[in-house]
Amino acid sequence: MFDRPTRGWIGIDLGTSAVKLAQVRRVGARWRLVHARIVRRDPGNGRAGLPEEILGWWEDTCRDGQSRAGFAGRRAACVLPASATDLRAVHLPDGSDPERRAMIAGELESIFSAGAARRTFDFWECRPPAAEEESKLENVNVLSVAEDEAALVAGALARAGLRCLAIDGLPLALARAVGMVQPAEPQAPVAAVDWGYTSATFCVICASRPVFTRHLRDCGFGALVCAASEGLGLPADDAEQLLAMHGLPDPARHAGDRADAVREIQEVLADVTSQALGAMVSQLNKTLAYPELHRSRLIPRKIWLLGGGATVRNMAAVLSARAGLPFEAWRLPGSEGPGSFSAVPDALLGPAVALSALGLPRSRIASLV
Repeated sequence: MFDRPTRGWIGIDLGTSAVKLAQVRRVGARWRLVHARIVRRDPGNGRAGLPEEILGWWEDTCRDGQSRAGFAGRRAACVLPASATDLRAVHLPDGSDPERRAMIAGELESIFSAGAARRTFDFWECRPPAAEEESKLENVNVLSVAEDEAALVAGALARAGLRCLAIDGLPLALARAVGMVQPAEPQAPVAAVDWGYTSATFCVICASRPVFTRHLRDCGFGALVCAASEGLGLPADDAEQLLAMHGLPDPARHAGDRADAVREIQEVLADVTSQALGAMVSQLNKTLAYPELHRSRLIPRKIWLLGGGATVRNMAAVLSARAGLPFEAWRLPGSEGPGSFSAVPDALLGPAVALSALGLPRSRIASLV
């Protein structure tokens, strides 16, 4: 009775090129993905909120009973694209929660013009445990979004029959996703890179808390897709499939190894995407240089790779070789069940899975943020 599986909320990751939906349950000590869905959207539409295409899909498949779509319940949580939010690190003196909120509200009011929409925000401590020597550095991360944008998302979900109980921050969702696949160690920071279509988000996680975050805005996974598409004269969808199926050469294979057809395709893909990949590696190395110079406690032992970039075959191995730290594509152990989601790579679902887990009793997710 006590181990009876219970589904979490419907987690919705509102990406710029796709909306990822996932629902998980907990069985004993294991997480299980019970359903997922990806709804493609036009990355060039410039809208950060909920796209109309997901509303149409949800109304068509779920209005008469969500069991038909594989999801259960109507409670949901979502995360907005990094481009829709403002994340900044600040230094705040000690104080009560209301006092700190008042200070942050004043700071945000001075940053954003008087004519701009009001901001809703939350904050969390970003100083690693036992880091007294860093007392003069930024100690709080503040994540904010325009109130009307948050209301738009919640309202759109309500019209689709869902009750949005939380709009989470991407760094927190990434920290939860990592906590679901790797036990937290207070003195062993790890990192996550969500390599999305238009940008990437790098996050160092210490003791299940995101303590350092940087958005890599000019090196999205879409640059690789466009480079492969233009270089090979293929539609973007076909180029993306080619990257997922064949990918890049495995650095562990020596140049003298016997070549085959797959290796030849990989070498062509590596050639046409070299500039785009080089930009990403350059940004990663610059980002990793910050903790090396200023916060040695934050040098990650391992980097989890999520998002579209993680779907490229051998990409984790390529980044490991070029960045000098071990990368691993994020994967949730214990995924189960047949269905339309079986072909969805786990690495695309990390934030959505973490959002779904918010709906389970906190006693069952004690390792999460």
